[in-house]
Amino acid sequence: MRRALLGITLAGLTGLLVTFGAALGAMLPVVALLGVLLGAVAALAPGRSFAIKAASLLTGMAFVWVAYAVRAAALPDIPAARGLVAAVLVLALIGLAAASRDRLPLIGLFSGAALAIGAYDPMYRVDPTAFLVESPTALIAAGLAALVGLTVMHLGTLTASVAPTQHDDAPATADVRQDDLTLAR
Repeated sequence: MRRALLGITLAGLTGLLVTFGAALGAMLPVVALLGVLLGAVAALAPGRSFAIKAASLLTGMAFVWVAYAVRAAALPDIPAARGLVAAVLVLALIGLAAASRDRLPLIGLFSGAALAIGAYDPMYRVDPTAFLVESPTALIAAGLAALVGLTVMHLGTLTASVAPTQHDDAPATADVRQDDLTLAR
């Protein structure tokens, strides 16, 4: 029941952002679905506060913005340059997660990076010289949509941890440890 309510809430807010988001900016309806869904994915980082989840998502977005800035300012728009920037970006995100000892979860960093790329790359491909004008608009709109998904999903996981449900197929004394929910480190 809780999952259904969570899904209905996410779907309803996504629909509202797509329908009426233009009042908050022309880009919001374009990136609403992508933003809400990737924000919800970032919220799945287990055992993290809302602030940490949001920080990791926004940091991933910021790293992508820097990567586009480097491409626009210093590199030719050729496949080798795009490949180099992409590889450095992925290594930087993994390095940041490792340096923070996973305090900034990789799922949030990658979600933020994917969101920024999905929101801005089509615009960059049309006109790389408009980077300083177009990128803030796209990334702010995407970030707002992501924060909606992140908030709803985070609140949904909080209520799930406060009031656990018993499934018919689960033993009455199921013991789930944090280690069961995370990847091997």
